[in-house]
Amino acid sequence: MKKQLCIAFLLATIFFITGCGEVDNISDVEFHEEIISFADIDLYGLTLTISNPWEFQHLGLFARLYMEANPGVNIVIDNFGGFPSIYMEQAPVQLMAGVANDMLESSGFDHRNPSTQALLVDWFPLMLADPHFNEDDFFMNVFESASSSGRLYNLPQFVSFQWVTGNDTVPGVVEMLQQHTTITMNDLLTIHQNAITDTTFYIHQSHDVYNAVILQLDSFMDFDNRIANFNTPEFIDFITVARVTTPPNKQFGWTFGTGVPDQAITQRYLFQRLSSLNFLVASIYEEQMSFSNPVLVANNSGQLLAEPFSSFLLNGQTSPEIRALAWDFMRFMYDPEIYRQWDLMVPIMPIYRPLLRHGLERELQSTFQFASEWHGLRLTESPEDVVEWKYAIFNEIGHMPMVDTIYITRTMVYIFHEVLEQFHNGLITAEQTATYLQNRISLVLMELG
Repeated sequence: MKKQLCIAFLLATIFFITGCGEVDNISDVEFHEEIISFADIDLYGLTLTISNPWEFQHLGLFARLYMEANPGVNIVIDNFGGFPSIYMEQAPVQLMAGVANDMLESSGFDHRNPSTQALLVDWFPLMLADPHFNEDDFFMNVFESASSSGRLYNLPQFVSFQWVTGNDTVPGVVEMLQQHTTITMNDLLTIHQNAITDTTFYIHQSHDVYNAVILQLDSFMDFDNRIANFNTPEFIDFITVARVTTPPNKQFGWTFGTGVPDQAITQRYLFQRLSSLNFLVASIYEEQMSFSNPVLVANNSGQLLAEPFSSFLLNGQTSPEIRALAWDFMRFMYDPEIYRQWDLMVPIMPIYRPLLRHGLERELQSTFQFASEWHGLRLTESPEDVVEWKYAIFNEIGHMPMVDTIYITRTMVYIFHEVLEQFHNGLITAEQTATYLQNRISLVLMELG
């Protein structure tokens, strides 16, 4: 069978005329290059190669199903022997050397680095050229948060957010938390300092100085304008308080939230960071739990801290036909009917709205079982009502402004981790930490141009 797509493509790399800023509506985008229409692009006989070091979100299954639906099209997945460390080391080098596969899982790539971006394809024009693409079907704010200067090099399938809950056993904490529609890391530190208690409480098991800084990074660094503001009294005070609220003997840099709190956790932590499953438990069964009333974490500008994942880059050396195939395959992986047919779990926040409801239904089934069988919690609403309630919440989140928390390069990640770990372990002072970060991050920003 020959699959034909009525899609328009560029013969060369496409650049936005505006050159910077977020995209409010990609249908309003203009281009430097003339758009050449390929009314009947024949994908028969084409091969799409994908670099992906793990079986992430059933990629192999989707590849097989796509090939069954489109005979004559071949999809080859290179998993680098199943070793992500080898992939992260070799794949960026292959891209620079001009020998990389067509699609590349984004782990290990500094897709915010201009030198890397010059080798990648912007996904936005492919979306615009697809006559079946409808912006209303997607959480466009996720695409915008993952974009750089109005160009989308990193195309995600899903996104995750940060939530925190307050300890109901400590007077006033939940009340102070609920005064915020969204809350910043600095707000949490302030509430922690103002809490009236004789017991020593920490913020949550996943909290340390590194994570506190990353969650509040926009207060101290303007990546777009290449400005660092670490050597300031505000930053010094911030990391000093953050270290005080870090649980002792915590493994530095570990970021995963805890499970449903038991009594020991209640006695030790003022706030708890939540995963998607624990968010559902804490919000559905809030009257029966010690940690409840989840609040979304945001930066100082009110942007939600979004982490797109299961994300893919597109090699700039690909032909227009391969780019058409790549986008069509990505769209295929958003199809909720395939998830239903194969009874696949969906991460709680897919960026495709029609998939969100199915994702909630599957996630809530496991949530009810987890909460009732493991913790004896009782559901007071019907499952159908809960799905509608949560769908409305997540649908609204899909309209809120977001910032990609991974908007720094991997070089910066290593620097932050190295320097803040030394401070975390008491090897350098807060003032030395501020000076080191100011000098080293400023250098990296200068190199980016």
